[in-house]
This record gives sequence, C-alpha cells and structure tokens, in this order.
Amino acid sequence: MKVNDPNLAGAGQSRVGGAGVERSSQLDAISRPDGRRRGGVSGVPTDRVSLSALSARLQELRAEPPGHAARLEKLGGEVAAGRYQVDAVELSRRLVEASLRPKE
Repeated sequence: MKVNDPNLAGAGQSRVGGAGVERSSQLDAISRPDGRRRGGVSGVPTDRVSLSALSARLQELRAEPPGHAARLEKLGGEVAAGRYQVDAVELSRRLVEASLRPKE
C-alpha cells in the first residue's frame, strides 16, 4: 500500500540540509496565537515546563516499595519449582474486600 501524503515528504531524510531541516526552519518562523515565537534554531527556548505537587506525588507512588523486587524474585523461584500454592481463602477474602471498598 502506497501512502501519498505531502506532509510526510522528507520525514525519513536524516541528512543535513534535507527537506526535514527546511521544514523545521519553516516552523521556527511561525508565530503562535499568543504572539510568542517558536524556539529552536535560534537556541532561545520560549517554553517552560513545571511539574505540580500532584505529579511529584504520583511519581512517588509509582516507585516500588522496599523489598518488592526481592519478593517477586522469591515468588518466581517458587512458581518455577512448582512449590507455589495459592491460599484460596485469603485470595477470596481480599477480592471481596476490594470489591466492597468505596471507589475514590
């Protein structure tokens, strides 16, 4: 299947001075709706990123608790050796508790 999209012209070129560089230069000359110019070739950044306290907290929550990797390693070894047994009563208790917990 052949795609004829004029917006993709030069997208695969990586040589200096190719169509991709020309397109980048064209984009640098475009003004934004708020009057700011796009940074880039001139080396003057015009955008700024700041992370909120919420994003910092989410990053903390994504981190694994201490000993998590060691526990997974141990369980993986037990499963591979055929020694891992599921406690059906404990599993069902936790499933019911999770389903009854109010949604946040």
